[in-house]
Amino acid sequence: MDLVANRDFLGRPIVSNALKDLPKEQQYTGSTSKVGYYGSKALDKIPFLGNLLDLSPIQFDYVMTQMFGYVGKYSKALFPMDSSRRDLTLGLRNQFVKDAQYSTDLVNRLYDRAEETATEKNGDPENMDKAITAAMDDRMKSFYSRYNSLARNAVETAQTRGTRQAVLDMVDDYLTAAEGGFAVPSYQTVFEIVRKDGSTELLPSVMQNYVKDSGGEKHPLSAVEYVEFQTDYNRLYWEYVEDNLDMTGTAAEQRATLRAAKELAADQAKRRALTRMGLDPEGYEHKGKSGKETVTVPYKYHGISEDDIITFEAQKDLANDDGGLSQEEATDIIQKMVDDGLSEEAAYTLFHAANSSWTDKNNPWKRYRP
Repeated sequence: MDLVANRDFLGRPIVSNALKDLPKEQQYTGSTSKVGYYGSKALDKIPFLGNLLDLSPIQFDYVMTQMFGYVGKYSKALFPMDSSRRDLTLGLRNQFVKDAQYSTDLVNRLYDRAEETATEKNGDPENMDKAITAAMDDRMKSFYSRYNSLARNAVETAQTRGTRQAVLDMVDDYLTAAEGGFAVPSYQTVFEIVRKDGSTELLPSVMQNYVKDSGGEKHPLSAVEYVEFQTDYNRLYWEYVEDNLDMTGTAAEQRATLRAAKELAADQAKRRALTRMGLDPEGYEHKGKSGKETVTVPYKYHGISEDDIITFEAQKDLANDDGGLSQEEATDIIQKMVDDGLSEEAAYTLFHAANSSWTDKNNPWKRYRP
């Protein structure tokens, strides 16, 4: 999923914009490992598998690092394409091995930074740059705290050890990005909107350590499940932002789009978490007169693309300035989307998604009912 979205945990591109339009075999830099370079070439020659995966050298390195930890990092340190970048300290020069002492130091750096930026924000409450930095730091600290509370008493397995390594890498990557001023363009785009809004509530969220089904029942997550949940949310948030945010629109339109993207990312990440737990995201059990009964709550946006959902929710947000959305307002929004290429079947679904109590009688697209 990371490779398809071309984003890591922090929403940064795996293959940079400068390289993504080049042929796969040319997507590498001086820091790319020779293992990644020649490994991707060898993979291409394997029948079927080469066509299925089709990894560039940078992507091959990313997979190696994510799946095999130190092996991937060591290959980049010892065998970079540019031999002048060889690091005989096996990465210790740039990134310490995550042993117990270093992991403690790393987490302490995160907590100290969060405390420092919170103090700076409180001392200058009108400064939105300080508010944004403090909010981002606090979210990362909260994520680690929630993960750690779940992992503390977990049974030690290869999976839990791998997850802990991944979380420490996330913290390390986050600190590097934060100390570098969050130079990723998508970050700066969102920060600009947040500055105009005067509130940090549109920044990406830290997820709870549970998910709720359609009946509102809470399902606790394990440490591994929680990290997957948060990672899904982050990836989707940044994907939706980059795909749907129009910086030529009004400030109100940008806020509405960002709010819709944030809400959809949380909803989709929750649905994926429930599915991984073996639960139906559209069903829940409750105790009826005859014992436990399964109730199904169909997903209101079945068959609607994620981009169309965000457009619709953003337009609803803009139209809902009087505290309610009328059928006429909903119809106008949907008709404009139809004029822009939305199918009539999707229009039918969106009308009822706007308000589940509205009947087919007033649905202008009722003849296109799926």
